[in-house]
Amino acid sequence: MPAFRICVFLLFLVVNAQRSQFDVDCPRLCHCNKTTVECRHTKIQGSGMFLNVRPEAYPDLDTIAITGNNIGDLAGSNIFGVNVTNRYVSLVNLSDNAISSIDSYTFRGLPAVEYFYLHDNAIERIGADPFRWNIRLRVLDISNFFSSSISLAERSRLLANTFANSVNEFNDLQELIVRNNGLIEILPETFCKLNGLIRLHLSGNKIRKFYVKSGCLQNLILLDLSENEFSTISTHLWETLSSLTTVDISSNPLNCDCDIMPAVKELSRSPTSSLNQGYAICAAPESRKGQNIFEISDFACKSNHRFVYWALFVVLLCAAMIFSRIYRNRIKLRHLPLIAGYSKLGGENEQVISTPQFV
Repeated sequence: MPAFRICVFLLFLVVNAQRSQFDVDCPRLCHCNKTTVECRHTKIQGSGMFLNVRPEAYPDLDTIAITGNNIGDLAGSNIFGVNVTNRYVSLVNLSDNAISSIDSYTFRGLPAVEYFYLHDNAIERIGADPFRWNIRLRVLDISNFFSSSISLAERSRLLANTFANSVNEFNDLQELIVRNNGLIEILPETFCKLNGLIRLHLSGNKIRKFYVKSGCLQNLILLDLSENEFSTISTHLWETLSSLTTVDISSNPLNCDCDIMPAVKELSRSPTSSLNQGYAICAAPESRKGQNIFEISDFACKSNHRFVYWALFVVLLCAAMIFSRIYRNRIKLRHLPLIAGYSKLGGENEQVISTPQFV
């Protein structure tokens, strides 16, 4: 019995020693344990806290949540220090940190990160290929990512460069969240490298049209276009994105005319074809303003089929008349008498001259 108590006591000392070790290495005002480092709303300035998050101190670390601070510029070096790599960290939350700059060095120490949350920062500069080393990314959230000092047009270019020009093939990336970035357009080549992407969230921007290059985003299933500035949606969207089954067009200034009717049919194919249908409200024309586009049973679109049939009939009739006239002219030419030429006349004269004459 005493031996058992001694073992329990020794185990208690070991656990306390480990806990003390994590506390000693834990950044100031943060909470740390064997698998997690959390620094939430500490208002710490700069990036020095990352230097404490090392694999020697936390060999089993898999989660880093550092949010609500004032970090600033992270470009130019690995945030954990030279040649420091946290090989088992799979979830990283660096949201709401006023991060202003990142580049290809910044996240080099996170090769295994799968869930990466960078939303609500203040990015002013993105160096070349910031996610070069994060080859296992599955979910990436860069909502409300840019500083207000970056123009709306520049944001679209920065976004395109981040993905289209990357060495990373993003083979595992399944969900990309790009909400509330004030984007006025998505350049057609932006997401072409994201061949495995299944869900793309673009809500809360200022996009009017959405085009992608042919052959891009072939595995995309869900596209969130809500809270943008779309007035109409083309069925070309489904023709280009062959796997697309679910689209959200809610909270857009929709023009509920005949042009949008084919898209509404696509969005009504199944209960999951369109999300948030109750918020898909018409902004125009005036007669339909305020109506739900999915509750309009008759768009009162005049069919053009009858006009097309009549036009085709007239064209065929004219063609028949023209061919008939050409045919009749050919028949007349075949029955015209042959006119004798000079050669024939000459032959007859020679015959007359050669006849013997009697005096």
